[in-house]
Amino acid sequence: MGGHAEGQPGDAGGQARGGLLRSGAAQAAGVGQAGAGCRWVQYDSAHGLAATVERLCAEAGFTPGAAIRSRQTAAVPRLVAAGLGVAVVPANILTPDFPGTVLRLTPRQRRPLAVFTRPAPHPLVGAFLTVARDGARLLGPGGARGR
Repeated sequence: MGGHAEGQPGDAGGQARGGLLRSGAAQAAGVGQAGAGCRWVQYDSAHGLAATVERLCAEAGFTPGAAIRSRQTAAVPRLVAAGLGVAVVPANILTPDFPGTVLRLTPRQRRPLAVFTRPAPHPLVGAFLTVARDGARLLGPGGARGR
């Protein structure tokens, strides 16, 4: 991965939280340093994040050993908090009261997302699309940046 993780127990410095989770205190370290040799709370093999986590671990030089797998993204931090292992999670699923340690991955890890809708969507869907469009870095065909 070439990066490292920063953080303190239950604190993300007021920034977006996400990254490697532990149930107890941990020093800042890369995914390999903090996660190699640990039991992992992993995503089910059919889950969209499973390959991402396995790639990050492979880039750090190890294969994560699954203590348990989950199909539910929101369940992963709860399983970590229960002491079942460590995990990599998206920032948007962590609650402010997560009782464990959050190590933010550096550099930030990003993945492409797509939004599809019917023509003339419901007003709430339209509002979501506006927020997503305004807050996202949009890529055109072939990955060229565009709007």
